[in-house]
Amino acid sequence: MGIIQRQSIILTVINYIGVALGAINTLIIYPKVLSEEEFGIFRFVTQTAQMLFPFALLGAGSLTIRFFPHFKDERNGHNGFLLLLLSAASGGLALFSILAFLFRKPILAGYASNFGEYVQYVPYIIPIVCCMGLAYVLNAYSTNFQRMAVPQVLNNIFLKVSTAVLCVCLFNGLFVFSTLMAGVVFAYFLVFILMTLYLNREGLLFLKFNRGFLKKPLLKSLAGYAAFGFLGHISSSLAVQIDTFMVGTMIDLKSVAAFSIGLFIADTIDIPRRSVESAASPIVAQAWKDNNLQEIRKIYQKSSLIQLLAGLFILLGIWLSVDELFKIMPNGEKYEVGKYVILILGVGKLTDLATGINSPLIGYSAYYRFNFYAILALAMFNILANLLFIPIFHINGAALATMLSLGLFNLLKLGYIYYRWRMQPFTSAVIWVFGIAAVSYTVAWLIPLTPYPLVNILIKSVTFALIYGGLALWFKISSDLSGLFDAFILKIRNR
Repeated sequence: MGIIQRQSIILTVINYIGVALGAINTLIIYPKVLSEEEFGIFRFVTQTAQMLFPFALLGAGSLTIRFFPHFKDERNGHNGFLLLLLSAASGGLALFSILAFLFRKPILAGYASNFGEYVQYVPYIIPIVCCMGLAYVLNAYSTNFQRMAVPQVLNNIFLKVSTAVLCVCLFNGLFVFSTLMAGVVFAYFLVFILMTLYLNREGLLFLKFNRGFLKKPLLKSLAGYAAFGFLGHISSSLAVQIDTFMVGTMIDLKSVAAFSIGLFIADTIDIPRRSVESAASPIVAQAWKDNNLQEIRKIYQKSSLIQLLAGLFILLGIWLSVDELFKIMPNGEKYEVGKYVILILGVGKLTDLATGINSPLIGYSAYYRFNFYAILALAMFNILANLLFIPIFHINGAALATMLSLGLFNLLKLGYIYYRWRMQPFTSAVIWVFGIAAVSYTVAWLIPLTPYPLVNILIKSVTFALIYGGLALWFKISSDLSGLFDAFILKIRNR
């Protein structure tokens, strides 16, 4: 777990820097600078693009890690694997753009009633999808070489800084909102260009194709996996990312803005999973190729424990001070309607963390097709749940639909992994994690409030963190966490 541990720590640090910047943007800058409608259309465009780009890649993105061990050959430029990926991705994005252009009139007419004058920004989704898609392929490709820090900085920190700068310029009257939206598109384009330059600098931009390497059996495997990846990405987007889209189409842009704030805060809970999954995926893919089930089982259980430990810490830490958070936000009273979105989505995210790296474990195995069938079932369930719950519970209904979808999805994967390989991610330490969380939260919650929201947040957060972290280390819940702490103490003592 050494490589995974180091990479996970680096990625987690980068991601939380991104979270800090995102918090400044989402909780302070956007509510202060943008109207509710402007905030809503900005989030609708970027979130919808996030939902659509995997679909537009036609499954090319799913090949990057799964098949790299088959192409791996540094002397021969990895047999043109990168060029193959980019060619497939470009074809899919071109087809998506053509279809979007041909059907632009009925699409825009469908949004006109809810979006009013802001419907003019819906077409901005298309170039953002293209830039996101190409950058995603380059990002996933770089993961095969354990080059994850710079791509994460570009895709996470750079984009947030760019949008913050654009908002500041708008606030100071340097340009109008339409220019800001154009600037957002350009920022995503820059990420793709900078990713390309980074891979070239690292000597990883191999664009010479080895025709002789791509034999018929391998080509058939690539096409089959890409087809399932394509269908799986469609289903995945519908299963867990369609909530913002449906809030926009079924309610209005103001609701999108409120939902987006709740979604952003809840999404911070998912960062440990993304970090661990990014670092573990290449190793799991190689372990499947080597048929090393013992290594896979070890990673599966360790990922579950460390993700649950981190996720529960973040969720309870947020919920302790959620009321104070809305009090210090500019125009916080307008967005406080999204308070329970945070809790509902947070619980859904926690189920994803607690069940470990189940998606890569199945996805890089010979039984990868199961992920598609499971996600397809969840996509249908989530759409129906949104249609049922949004009219009743409004934005809380969208959150509830996603929470139930994530819970059911992970239950299906949990059952399948146990059925197929007799593996399950949980150890007795899970009980201790929930016990420590309950004690830490109760003590921090009982602290009397002061008239100052920032002081309340600071006191409660520090108390909760010290008790939670102290108990986790005292009882040695995670050997990885304890090892890191011991190494840190040793380094301080040796100075």
